[in-house]
Amino acid sequence: MSYKLKTINPTKEIFSYRLDEYDCFELRTGICSLYLSENEANSIHKKEKISGESDVLYCRNLAKDLYQSKYFENINFQDVTFSIRMHHQNCGHFDFTDGQHRVCIAKHLNVKALFANIEPQENAYFSSCSACMCKQKIEKENKKFKNKILKLLLFSKNPELPNDIL
Repeated sequence: MSYKLKTINPTKEIFSYRLDEYDCFELRTGICSLYLSENEANSIHKKEKISGESDVLYCRNLAKDLYQSKYFENINFQDVTFSIRMHHQNCGHFDFTDGQHRVCIAKHLNVKALFANIEPQENAYFSSCSACMCKQKIEKENKKFKNKILKLLLFSKNPELPNDIL
């Protein structure tokens, strides 16, 4: 599969991030670190003493580096090492191969255009993003559960046996 370099507006697209509380300060605490003041972020950093992607300073420092290097404006960053790579799914969402923190930062900071390598979806099995597939699975399970409850309610009445059975 080959990627096609495109310009996208992250504020107008919907992305399926594969982040959890170990990758994202917001998922761990409920607030995005980009919305904190410098003093608040430094205070939290000193108090928590956490390093890694869920550190309060991770996205803040990455955002500073991206802006200083003009990452979102320079097409040359989209080589293999630093590229944003994603798939546009049939559900309308983008699923990531690489670059989800960079795109999330761009979306939170209202960057209107960024370069990304988009891989066309050639496998019909993966026609929906991971979030939509998970949602479909939950809906299917809920439907099964609802049907079980309905069956119990409808058929729980003790039917009288026909007289000719005995």
